[in-house]
Amino acid sequence: MDTLADRPQTTSRPILAHGPLTVPRLLGLTCFALFFPNPAIPVGSAVGIQSGQLLALLILPVLVTAHRPRRHIVAAALLIIPLLASGVVQTAMGDQTDLVLKAVALELLVLPALIIAGSAIERGCKKQLVIAACVAITVHGAVSLHQFVAFDQGEFPFLFLFQNPSFLQPTDAYALYVRRVTGLYSEPSALAAACGPWVVLLAGLSISSEAAQQVGFSRRLPLFAGAVTGLAVILLSGTGYAFFLVVSLGLVTMRHVLFRQGARRRSTSAALGLLAVAGVVALVATGTLRDRVDNAVAQSWGSRLISIKVGLMGMIEGPSQLLFGVGPGLSSEWVEKAGASEPAFGNIPVLAVWSVLGRYVSETGVVGLLAIGVIGSFVASAIFRSSERLLGWAAAVAWLIAIALATSYAELEPPWLFLGVLLGWNQVFPRSRAARLRPIASFAAA
Repeated sequence: MDTLADRPQTTSRPILAHGPLTVPRLLGLTCFALFFPNPAIPVGSAVGIQSGQLLALLILPVLVTAHRPRRHIVAAALLIIPLLASGVVQTAMGDQTDLVLKAVALELLVLPALIIAGSAIERGCKKQLVIAACVAITVHGAVSLHQFVAFDQGEFPFLFLFQNPSFLQPTDAYALYVRRVTGLYSEPSALAAACGPWVVLLAGLSISSEAAQQVGFSRRLPLFAGAVTGLAVILLSGTGYAFFLVVSLGLVTMRHVLFRQGARRRSTSAALGLLAVAGVVALVATGTLRDRVDNAVAQSWGSRLISIKVGLMGMIEGPSQLLFGVGPGLSSEWVEKAGASEPAFGNIPVLAVWSVLGRYVSETGVVGLLAIGVIGSFVASAIFRSSERLLGWAAAVAWLIAIALATSYAELEPPWLFLGVLLGWNQVFPRSRAARLRPIASFAAA
């Protein structure tokens, strides 16, 4: 009779550990798909489920069984709880229960991307995460450059792919009158908000060999190409967000050129190359897009700021609105009433809060604002404990401007994916043991 000691010992095989779909590859594929909102599976007339969202929901249970990114899960819970609290209050008041439930369900659909990013970092798959972003931005860049040429001929290429009822999609007339590149996103501001923060990260990695090595890259040319492509198409799109993106990139590149001791020649060349590309593309965009972009950008940003102001006014209507906001999914109804006298885009009234952050605060009140503050403290702590603080702050500012001023589409997944990167910034760029002990040694010596 054999005993347990006599039996051959076997090791547990991780799920998806072998074969063509290993966990790192599946994570990379999911992150790549999250950059493409079009086409989507329509659910009703106003909701579309993206392929990346489906993949994220399918693999999320598998990922969290082994590696639970606690900070990311807490952050997702902090974003959901104010919506649930506000929804309960509005439901108790009998205010459009169906619309409230739908808004909460949509938020539950987009937030898994945040946890996916955290799981990728926890599993050591940060390189796959960055590769997915780099390749996706390059694809959007190629489509945008094709659009830039085709629009002058009155054609909108790949229009059949723009199938997602969650977004206001362009039509054939867009190629004749607006003519601003969008990639495979519904509008230029969505393209900029989705790709902008990632461009800052790619630029930082392409400039700093130390940062690139921490993520797992020995060759930085693909990262540089992705950063240049993303920067070029955002500049060509004519969105006002490009100004903030160039400032963020300028801080990162100039610090490296001027203050980085022992900087390698390739790193300095990459930094100067980014600045040169920004200058050349800015000149091209200024010469070719000025007439059709200047008025649109001014009106768009003016209208966006007015919509945020009107949306936040809902919080002063009473104690309930101050604490819990106007309710999930109800900000548009509130703004349509309260903003009827606020002109935007000429004589067209403000009909919604054209800001992801502004809409969230308007719908969840002080409770939601406190949740955002806590998540902000998580991000600040992660950046402070990392080896790439300046890059982290530049990327965080680019992300904040994206969700606050660049777009109103909370359904865009790349910003949520990037929030996951910011929450794990100290794991993406860990400080060396010597750097961690330096403050303790200085205190002891004093």
